[in-house]
Amino acid sequence: MTENHHRKLERKNLVYFPEVINSDTNQKVGRIIDLTTEGFLIVGDTPIEEGTSFNASVTWVDEVRKEATFSCIIHVVWCKEDINPSYRAMGCKIDEMNIHTKESIKRLIRKWGFPNWQ
Repeated sequence: MTENHHRKLERKNLVYFPEVINSDTNQKVGRIIDLTTEGFLIVGDTPIEEGTSFNASVTWVDEVRKEATFSCIIHVVWCKEDINPSYRAMGCKIDEMNIHTKESIKRLIRKWGFPNWQ
C-alpha cells in the first residue's frame, strides 16, 4: 500500500499478526498487519464500513507474558479489497486509548516489528 492517507507516522510491518476483536459484538475483525501508535491496518474476511467506530480488543504475545491484550476505540478510515480478494484491508485510526495502551503498542512494535526497527 503506497498511499499514506495523511498519516503522520510511518506504519511498522509486523512478523506476528495480532488478532482484533470488536468488543461491542465479540466478533473477530481480523489481524493487524502494520501499525503505529495512531492507527493500524487490519486484514480480515468481513468488510467494515468506512466511518464505523467501535471498541476493539487486541491480543498478542508479549515479551513478559504469553498473551497480552489492550483495548482502544478505533475508527475505520477506509476499507477495500486486499491483494488477496478473499480478504478486506481496513485502515483504522485509534480514536481513544490510555497511556498503558500506547506503551503496549510500542512494546508490540519492538517485539514483533521487523528486526531493523528500534
